[in-house]
Amino acid sequence: MRGTLNAHKVFMGTALRPGYLKALDLEENREQLLREARDDIRQALREGMPQWQGLAKAQSLVESRYIAHASQLPPLRPRFRMQGSAVYQTLNDPAHKPPQEVDHDDGTFLPTSFVDGGGTVKPLLAAKGYFKVVEAILAPLCERKGWKLVNTKPTCVRVLIDPESHIDLPLYAIPDQEFVELAEESARAMLAEGVTSADSDIELAKHVYMNLPEDRIMLAHRDNGWIESDPRELEDWFLGAIRDHGEVVRRICRYLKGWRDYQWPKDGPSSITLMACVVTVFDDLNGTLPKNRDDLALQAVSHRLEELFSQPIANPVLPDQILDESWSPEERIDFKSHAAKLKAVIDGVLNGTFHKQIALSLLQERFGDRIPNDELLIEIDSEEREVLAYEPAKVAAPFVPRTTSG
Repeated sequence: MRGTLNAHKVFMGTALRPGYLKALDLEENREQLLREARDDIRQALREGMPQWQGLAKAQSLVESRYIAHASQLPPLRPRFRMQGSAVYQTLNDPAHKPPQEVDHDDGTFLPTSFVDGGGTVKPLLAAKGYFKVVEAILAPLCERKGWKLVNTKPTCVRVLIDPESHIDLPLYAIPDQEFVELAEESARAMLAEGVTSADSDIELAKHVYMNLPEDRIMLAHRDNGWIESDPRELEDWFLGAIRDHGEVVRRICRYLKGWRDYQWPKDGPSSITLMACVVTVFDDLNGTLPKNRDDLALQAVSHRLEELFSQPIANPVLPDQILDESWSPEERIDFKSHAAKLKAVIDGVLNGTFHKQIALSLLQERFGDRIPNDELLIEIDSEEREVLAYEPAKVAAPFVPRTTSG
């Protein structure tokens, strides 16, 4: 029986021997730094926004055509909700720091009045005014902390904490009436469960967040004003893929992001592009990939990656948006070339050698030295054991007709 190498533990690790997955985690002090910075930013906005209430007109916080409605402006009390890789649990420590940075996304939601203008319901606030207020409030905090305020991102305010990390603040408006009703309902539900605090004064409570009207979550854009953008859709899509296929989906996404970061110190395929490719492969091979062989699952994805990079890659929640439309012809060729090399290396490791050190060296060539140089994490496998790694298919028992004898 032909033997193969089993490199699952090289990626997944064991309780006593850490693998690549553990090496991708943020260091504890970096996590603590980002949590404290996030909380300081939230506190500054919570304290600073009410002071702008009386300055709404002077500071262009209200759309000029709605100045007459300015008295309707409710108290400015933002709520917050973490987004992106921190929520998907796909956040990696970058391979090259700098120029790569750890990215935390903290959605800032401002309950405010909505008005009917030209047949569409929009926030009373001006999108540009929203950016102006947030940046004005955060500027003194950034100066005290030695942070840098970046105002060139079209859909967020960026706070550069240090050369290795930043926090992005996408700015949303939500209808204050629906928010208040949902917050009260959430508080009543929590009280009924014996919880004395709704904990929604700063953090947007999950019940409230998940039940906001999907067409009333508006994202502020520096150039385009207010645009409909529901951050829940991408989260629901990815968590749904994990429910369908298991935690292995999350791990494969992290491995590919680690590969991307190592191979491209700058740029490279976006995280959402890699996630979309991973989920596409799992959907297409539904039920045929092992759940306890990350190396084989990664091999399956690598076999499709060059092909997927050769064609339009649709945003999984916005099918009209093509994720790769900004790729230049040169970038596409480069991405496909790297995908082909990744496939060749993984095939070579799993099926082309019995030498463990050669296998580890090949993986380090593609993923970097965070691949542990530990031969004990590799096993000599066999086709029989490989078959047993797959979950048995559930087959209905055959019908056996009743018979008589004698």
